[in-house]
Amino acid sequence: MSLQIRRAVPDDIPAIEAVMRASMASLGANFYDQAQVASAVRYITVADRQLVDDGTYYVVVDKNRDTGRIVACGG
Repeated sequence: MSLQIRRAVPDDIPAIEAVMRASMASLGANFYDQAQVASAVRYITVADRQLVDDGTYYVVVDKNRDTGRIVACGG
């Protein structure tokens, strides 16, 4: 796997939110019931656009995939 870390751009937001939802659904299941996880996935997993806009949010891109899929994020 070849990974690249780069600053997020506004066009990344849908992919960032998809990674956040997948993470919360997986990790949250260890601590919360199904209804709580569903609520968290719906309301908490929203990218902070200010961090993207100010250049302090990053994504990790899998460069082995043709699409350059975002596999991790944070800021």
